Amino acid sequence: MSNAHSPDPNALSDAEVESAPRILCIDEDPHVCEAIADRLTSYDVEINTAFFGTLDYWMAKEELPDLIITDYRMPRGNAGHIVETVRRNQRTWNIPVIVLSRQIDDAKRDMHRYGVQEIIAKPVALDDLINIISKYIPLETIRV
Repeated sequence: MSNAHSPDPNALSDAEVESAPRILCIDEDPHVCEAIADRLTSYDVEINTAFFGTLDYWMAKEELPDLIITDYRMPRGNAGHIVETVRRNQRTWNIPVIVLSRQIDDAKRDMHRYGVQEIIAKPVALDDLINIISKYIPLETIRV
């Protein structure tokens, strides 16, 4: 007689099942986040997007991404405000942040004091961005 409630000895435990790394992409131009998401489709990652700074903090707090990619200057919350707010929260303080900017000199001067890991000039070469992302989260190719 078999027990219908017996655990499957081949099943993975919750601790063994890892979810895909999560990236929060914030830019007021939806095409930027869309281009990054499109370039990452061959990798096992989850991408969430926000289009202004105040929304991204709440998403970071609730979603707990493994990496944040944000524009430097946006309406309703620039990168400095975003990173400062994320760094003050116990749940989000250690999330790596990549800042994208057309004002690269200003961004470099401002963002290092917030512990930003990378500051990249726009327009972004997506293959270069993939290499930088892979320094902070594992990018595993999806097998078809």
